[in-house]
Amino acid sequence: MLRLNPVNFPQYWFLNAAANFYLQNLDAAQKSAVRGLDIDSEHHFPRLEYLLGLILAQNRDYRGALEHLRNYVQLAPKAPDLEMAQNQISKLEAQQAAATEAPEAK
Repeated sequence: MLRLNPVNFPQYWFLNAAANFYLQNLDAAQKSAVRGLDIDSEHHFPRLEYLLGLILAQNRDYRGALEHLRNYVQLAPKAPDLEMAQNQISKLEAQQAAATEAPEAK
């Protein structure tokens, strides 16, 4: 589907990103999520933000992960998994703080 029409269906980029994420193909997952977000300029699929945040967190890009998870919370304030997203934000903030402090300890 993505080869036939890569510009009109951001939900398929989400599905592709999710499949690659669960297969631990993080580079492919990230590329698909970014492509989906580029296409979804009106934010009809805020889960793309959430998924990209999870992908970036796996790659230890805490700043990027936090940005996308916060975007998700802002775009989908009534999402059924909002509490889980907020918990992940709290954990990532702690991890980011620990990663920032670690070089100073040396």
